[in-house]
Amino acid sequence: MRPLRDIKRLVAQAPVHSTPARNQAVLDDLLKELAVGPHIQGNGIRVHVVRVAVAAAVISIVALVFIRHTSREPVRQPPYVVTPSVVDMLTVGRLNAACRRGGLPEVERQCEHAAQRLQGRPERISTEQLILEMKGT
Repeated sequence: MRPLRDIKRLVAQAPVHSTPARNQAVLDDLLKELAVGPHIQGNGIRVHVVRVAVAAAVISIVALVFIRHTSREPVRQPPYVVTPSVVDMLTVGRLNAACRRGGLPEVERQCEHAAQRLQGRPERISTEQLILEMKGT
């Protein structure tokens, strides 16, 4: 920083004559400036810093809102459902579960669903006839 050294040297060599009255006047002026507030240049810098801070805050808020808006949860795929085979639908365990769920109408519904899956239409039989057939009469 050679120019700064030169300026300091020139100021040190400059003949400055001051009186106590001038010193007091300069001191009073400086105290008035400090009491009034920051210098115009300092105020301008502060305004600039505040503007930059506000702009940064607005940009970050807009970015956060945009990111939150665009990052929605992914659409969940429905769970993989295994369709039971006709044989599985007509096992004793499945028929018992259907009977516990809804009684004989649920058993009939499950049997009809199994028949539809076979794509054959057996003749219609009532629950009473099925029971009599199961007893062997």
